Amino acid sequence: MNAKTVRRFRVAGGVSLLLAGVVVALYGSIWVRNLRDLVKANLYAGYEAQLLSANQEIAHPRPDMYPAFGHFNRGYANVMLGRFEEAWEDYENGKKADPKGFGRRSGSNRLAMGFAENGRYTEAKKMFEEALAVSPDERFVLNQYAYLLVHSHSASVRDARRALQLTQRLLSLSDHEADRADWTIHADALALAGRFPEAIEAAKKARSLPATSSNFETEENEKLEEKINTLFPGKGHWPFSIAY
Repeated sequence: MNAKTVRRFRVAGGVSLLLAGVVVALYGSIWVRNLRDLVKANLYAGYEAQLLSANQEIAHPRPDMYPAFGHFNRGYANVMLGRFEEAWEDYENGKKADPKGFGRRSGSNRLAMGFAENGRYTEAKKMFEEALAVSPDERFVLNQYAYLLVHSHSASVRDARRALQLTQRLLSLSDHEADRADWTIHADALALAGRFPEAIEAAKKARSLPATSSNFETEENEKLEEKINTLFPGKGHWPFSIAY
């Protein structure tokens, strides 16, 4: 086999490998897209099932549940299905069925999370405020609302002043000792407000507390170290790595 023939085989082999790579990439892309569509369809079906279940709760309320729960549950399902006007209507009906606000705390918080996940930040903020109006010392609501106000990609949503109000209240609650998550979100709120020395001290306090999970201790410590040494002093970019 002469040199010219060898070169031809090499060129043909290279072209074959290139074409094979294109085919693999094409089918891989189709497979990923189909998998994504399948997951989306399953989620959609799940929320549709939740909608039907909520309709039953409204039509035949259980004696051990607040009557409003069916409306709030249907509202959340409607949010996740993108039916935002119907979700608001469900929430208002839930409020009417729950004048003392027993179920509104969890109902409004779930809707707030749903609106945030769907990029409906104005509605999410309003729902978080509704939840706090009923239960101003609810730790989870304080933390999640502050998180939205600090870490949102949207500048119109970020609000350092309100976030600090929430985190300061979170740290002042007497029914629990503030943990690493509480101090971390407080540090982020301080940094958003440009109060970097205080943010660094809050992050150091968070670092001194036990990790929220032993499985993520190393990752959490690395993120806190990055904030203390790079981000909070204003040397780097604001940490939008996690956001709604």
